[in-house]
Amino acid sequence: MIILGRVGDSCIVGAGFYADKNVAVTGTGNGDVFVKKQTCVRVAQLLATNESLTLDQACRQILDEYMQECGAGLIAVDSRGQISMVFNTSDMYRGYAMGENEVEMIEWLLSFVFPKAEIRDNSTCKSENCIRCAKNEVFMKEAESKFDDFMTNNNTPDQFQRIAVGFDPITKNNDHLFYINELTSRAIWENDDLPLYCLSILTENVDIIRDELFEQLNENRNGWFKDRLNRDHYWKKFYFMNQGTWVVENAKKCPKTMRIVQSLPKLMKNCAFGYVFWSILEPNCSIEKHRGPTNLRLRCHLPLQVPEPEKSTHCCLTVDDRNVEWTSGKCLIFDDSFEHSVRFESEKRKFVNSRIVLIIDLWHPDLSEYEIALLCKLFPSNSEN
Repeated sequence: MIILGRVGDSCIVGAGFYADKNVAVTGTGNGDVFVKKQTCVRVAQLLATNESLTLDQACRQILDEYMQECGAGLIAVDSRGQISMVFNTSDMYRGYAMGENEVEMIEWLLSFVFPKAEIRDNSTCKSENCIRCAKNEVFMKEAESKFDDFMTNNNTPDQFQRIAVGFDPITKNNDHLFYINELTSRAIWENDDLPLYCLSILTENVDIIRDELFEQLNENRNGWFKDRLNRDHYWKKFYFMNQGTWVVENAKKCPKTMRIVQSLPKLMKNCAFGYVFWSILEPNCSIEKHRGPTNLRLRCHLPLQVPEPEKSTHCCLTVDDRNVEWTSGKCLIFDDSFEHSVRFESEKRKFVNSRIVLIIDLWHPDLSEYEIALLCKLFPSNSEN
């Protein structure tokens, strides 16, 4: 879609406008001059003919060539997520750059280069390797076949009876891939409910983990997986372990965090249900209700950064209709086989911290070492297949 010309009478929107699938540009200042000289169109044309230019460079070049004689500026976004605001007078920059009008304008411009039709549908998964979606039927059949073979050749079948019940089609819990009914079921686990096999190790080293997180964010942004939750915001994840397999490239970047995580006695490793990752959620994002694939694990959140609690900002986790808030440096443990969701709402547009947690999957404390060893064989990580 291409739109050219005036779209309003204010000095922000009415100063000329152009959008295509690669870039959206509008002007500030004297609207008539912008429309007559098609300044916004020239930015797009310049970018199309010179791919080495950044969005800022293209806007600055056009502004300097055509808009030297009047107070003017350009606001632009492109399909790579770059945002540019350039002005030809310092007074105009101070007047416009810090206002909320520009935030609204940027949101509006983004709607042209990131149309709603392109937003990822999070109700379905496109990954060919995801055991919960693309491979789950084969994955479960293989697990059941392995278990049948194991029980045939095992002299102590009673020791694994509750795992057998998990495969029974009559008692099977259809909300999950695999579910053992006899395990203690509790949506939120308090510190007193758990052996201290993880909490002290993590809380005593939270500053080390947090420092390494921000080193990674500041120095190297590679390795982050982005899942778009709405038009403007992402849920960002940095995997150390994905479906029981260590992500070696990411692990090498954060050796201190890896040593701490790997020292956890009940870490859910070598099993396809296990994950370890940093999770960043931006303000005004939500993660809709969903369930984990199994109750074999408990999910631990170690909060590394949480927004300051205040009336205008609300950030919480809801598990089985119970709302809980994160406290920086304090572990929050829950059973993610319960339906759960996240809400992060803020009336502020700026200066609100993202919510950042380290997520670690731990074996359910009711499981014996013998059961854990067998479950790792039945549900191996991708690296073990």
